[in-house]
Amino acid sequence: MTSFPCRRMKFSEIREKLPHDCWARWRDKRHQGEFEDEDVLYHPSSLRLPALDLGQPAGPDETPLLILVEGDLAVDGHIYSQDTDGACGLVVLGNLSARNMVVGGQEIYVTGDLAVAELCWGDYNHGTLKVQGNASAAVLADTEEYHLEVAGAIQARRRISQWDEVGDWCDLDGRVLQDIFVPDCILDGEDGPILWREKMREHFEAGRAVVRLDRLDAPAAPPAMASLFPDRQLTIANIERLTAPALLPEAVKPGLARRYEFWAGELFCRASADQDDGEPHPLRTVYFQDGSEKAVSIRVGAEPPRRGLWARLRGAQGRAWRIAAKARSMTGADTEWHPLDSLGTGPFAPLIQQGWNQLLDGASAYAHARTLIDPARLRALLALPLAEPYDDFYDDDRNGLWAGSVYCAFRQDGAPFDGEPMPALLRVSAEAAGRGGEVGHYFFELQRHLDGSECVRIDHKPGEDQDRVCLSYVGDAASLGRAARFFDTAERNLVRANAQLLAGEPPNRDDGFALAHWRGKGYLSGRLKQVPGAQ
Repeated sequence: MTSFPCRRMKFSEIREKLPHDCWARWRDKRHQGEFEDEDVLYHPSSLRLPALDLGQPAGPDETPLLILVEGDLAVDGHIYSQDTDGACGLVVLGNLSARNMVVGGQEIYVTGDLAVAELCWGDYNHGTLKVQGNASAAVLADTEEYHLEVAGAIQARRRISQWDEVGDWCDLDGRVLQDIFVPDCILDGEDGPILWREKMREHFEAGRAVVRLDRLDAPAAPPAMASLFPDRQLTIANIERLTAPALLPEAVKPGLARRYEFWAGELFCRASADQDDGEPHPLRTVYFQDGSEKAVSIRVGAEPPRRGLWARLRGAQGRAWRIAAKARSMTGADTEWHPLDSLGTGPFAPLIQQGWNQLLDGASAYAHARTLIDPARLRALLALPLAEPYDDFYDDDRNGLWAGSVYCAFRQDGAPFDGEPMPALLRVSAEAAGRGGEVGHYFFELQRHLDGSECVRIDHKPGEDQDRVCLSYVGDAASLGRAARFFDTAERNLVRANAQLLAGEPPNRDDGFALAHWRGKGYLSGRLKQVPGAQ
């Protein structure tokens, strides 16, 4: 055996040398010696190699169950496996180092530290990298649910994952990949840009880098969202800014107050403008509620007209504006509203301060969020022939379809709910990482304002058992940017699927009603054979 300087042994001969939580040892024990006669490659001490191909380490057409190195393993070049579904495992009872490591389809277990000079990339959910010590790499990437378990510290100049810091699915940002990797190692995949491992191997074997090491410094943090307010004082002028027509959605029903409201944790905030008959100016109100404990309402209203002799002679009216506040406890014997003489002192002062600051931040976040997605893009997706048969947002069978790895549900503008017309909405859903198949959702909803402008409001529901939150009011620049990239993914996948539909290939052959609709409209051009069960 010339391709690998190890002894060929049976798994039963080295089993006791493996860590107790090593997958192969655990599986063999659970299945009564399943791997007893499987071939393994064993080296009794530290080892240095020029490169390591885990697809066929012992030569063509030979793939042992695993390689066990009883010491440190240093690989001058690359560790590589082409097959991400099933490849040779690697157990190192010491430290592991390499210039590059592109793997998947096996367990790699390191009892010491892992040090990869350039790229460490694990892909697909059939692979695990388990490191009992520390792990370092210039670029550390895990994609398609690859399992990364590091007991110690992780040090990477750039971290790439399809799962964000709280375990939610997020699209790989193509701009980031194109900035980090050499151009010919990136392909246009179904769900966006993907890394091309075969091309990477060509670079490795030629001694070339696949990452642009000079571009790996972490990007600057997203800039702070600009404030709409010149200061944070509770003033009439700032209340007027909070209730400007560009911020207030149209009333759902005639006669209702124009308002926006949101929860930020246990804090509820609302800003509204009531237009009384015969009054040229609305009464503006901000409202804060601390869970179910206390509530405060602050209103800007008009004093009664003051008409002196000179004003009466001129026919003029004078009107002054003032702030009036009231508060109530929501528990205890007295839950009535009572006037507040002071906004800065007393038991309601902390709620006023917290609520006011949150409302200022929420309005500023909303102004930022409304710039991220053009409403025309949302309308264009809802108008695709692809979406036409999915005409009932509140019916799980007729609300949408899978487009790549995301599920898209459509609500057309004016679709009724409990007899009331609802605005246009696209819901994009995907499975959340590490949550047992639980699905998270983003909601992109058309919102119209009193000044005639429109925007796309963004809500997020991380999981079925979690509350829906309005990112447009409580999100930061990073979370809103992530949501916008999620919309980009849905848009790209829907446009691609729609083009395939018009070319005669439907994205879904299971929904008979959709096939019948597309065929009736002529979108399939008669090229689709009749599907059993289709209407």
